[in-house]
Amino acid sequence: MRLTPLQQLTDALVHGDARGPGGDPSEPGGRSTMELRDYLAIGRRWLWLFALASAVAAVGAWVGTRFMPNTYRSSTTLMVGSALDNPEVSAQSIYLSNQLATAYAQMATREPVLEGVVNALDLPVGWEALKGMIKAQPQPGSPMLEISVVATRPEVAQALASEAARQLIASTKTAELLVDQKDASFLQAQIEQLRGSIEQVQPELEDLQAQLDTATSARQISELQSRMAGKQAQLNEWRSRYAEMRTQLGGSVANSLTIIESATPGQRVGPNVRMNVLLAALLGLGLALTAVLILEYLDDTVKNPELIERRLGLVSLAAIMRFDDVERRADGLVALHAPRSPMSEVYRTLRTNISFALLQRDPGPLVVTSVAPGEGKSTTAANLATVFAQSGKRVALVDGDLRKPSLHRFFGLSNSYGLTNLMLDPKLDTESMLQDVEALPDLRLLTSGPLPPNPAEILGSDRTARILQGLQHDFDLVIVDSPPVMLVTDPVVLSMQAAGTLLVLDANTTRVDAARKALETLARSGITPIGAVVNKLESEKAGGYYRYAYSSYQSGYGDYFGGGDGGDGGPDGRPQPPDGQRPRAPQPGLAGLRDRIGAAISGLLS
Repeated sequence: MRLTPLQQLTDALVHGDARGPGGDPSEPGGRSTMELRDYLAIGRRWLWLFALASAVAAVGAWVGTRFMPNTYRSSTTLMVGSALDNPEVSAQSIYLSNQLATAYAQMATREPVLEGVVNALDLPVGWEALKGMIKAQPQPGSPMLEISVVATRPEVAQALASEAARQLIASTKTAELLVDQKDASFLQAQIEQLRGSIEQVQPELEDLQAQLDTATSARQISELQSRMAGKQAQLNEWRSRYAEMRTQLGGSVANSLTIIESATPGQRVGPNVRMNVLLAALLGLGLALTAVLILEYLDDTVKNPELIERRLGLVSLAAIMRFDDVERRADGLVALHAPRSPMSEVYRTLRTNISFALLQRDPGPLVVTSVAPGEGKSTTAANLATVFAQSGKRVALVDGDLRKPSLHRFFGLSNSYGLTNLMLDPKLDTESMLQDVEALPDLRLLTSGPLPPNPAEILGSDRTARILQGLQHDFDLVIVDSPPVMLVTDPVVLSMQAAGTLLVLDANTTRVDAARKALETLARSGITPIGAVVNKLESEKAGGYYRYAYSSYQSGYGDYFGGGDGGDGGPDGRPQPPDGQRPRAPQPGLAGLRDRIGAAISGLLS
């Protein structure tokens, strides 16, 4: 929807929008996507849920952890083979030991080993119960493996770790793989003897070589060469046997297991209270964030004025905050009972914006309607008529809701006669049906009168058009309260006779789709609302500008929100508004800290 230059200027002045001319929300230059402050507003609005979920999860984790038994960990380290004891270790033997370490780590948690632990320690449980307690893993890049046990008692953890290591050694038959001690001693003696023989032959070969170098006769040279060949052959044989015997002695323990670090009494490893509380708090925060994202995705309400401009392309003329404790209709007439309150100031802002919006339109009534019942259209019409009358304009307020009239209750007047009487009796003078409003001499009220069976036909008749034209001639402004758009055709009928239509939306209940359908219903009859009023806006959902504006006004003009020296007046003697008409104001002290911080942040972001 294209805004006129005057509407664009008004919107920029009233809402502080940085868009220039032609900045339609539906165009690329408008704000078609959520901004950072939108996300910050969501986070600020749901901050209590984030804090509550994190606190509940953290407290639950702390309580649960306190009731959990302490756990202790004990470990023992084993080495595969004897590579460290072998001065002639090869890369192949190291690779083999590393692979065997991985295989033994897997065997340590299998049934044979665990069953052996159960039998050796005479445990009253099956081997399956130990499967989750005993862990084994090889050390990367080394022929070592570690067996660890976690139990609720330190001595139990130590006993299980030690016995698991012993059972693993027994299951690999390391004792059978090792050469018998007597055979090993014999092999070692043979090796030492061969080493001595080799060491003895080498000097003899050197001596024969020296004799050969000085020999002169052929017979002597031949004899020396023959003796050297025999000695060399014998040396080569001894060296070969020496290598074979060392290989036999060393290779027999290539896949043996040796405990190099015995199990010690278990050290306390859990439960970790801080870690559990932190993880639980993060989990609670994550769940709360997920819930908020789902709720925000499903929440299709209009929420705030900025969303209306962005998603509906409709100018937001005012944003009215929710005020509580309204027990009677008259309590909602805040513009009359508290003329200097922030709520009244908003209605005066709305009055200014409507005046600008109607400048370029033909004369006619202003129809106030809503999407659905209960969105505050009658309250808006009554307060709007009040602020126009307070500005010196002669205003006629017409209750065009012939199905559920309520304007008479705001001013404490009778509804026994009114618009329907004029329809039924053409001889009646309109002036005779208008009722005066106490304290507002420039405001006259035309109530609905008795409810008719056919409101749409009555409102669409020529008689109604003549009545409205007559009122328009006698008054500066005629405001008509109309039924909701989505229920009946009455607002369409009235809007076709009006200079402009004002759409009131409830920030908490009006859905965007419903508002869009209402606009489509009006558009089919060639009706384009002059703008919208966001009613019952929560301070948590207000955009940065609106939150900051209300906070600033209340802090600067707070006489109407606190007690005075006594009686019903403030410190300066000005009247105080009734309790039911006081909007939600920031609470003093810690109770209002959140509102004040939120208002300051919103102001900076704006």
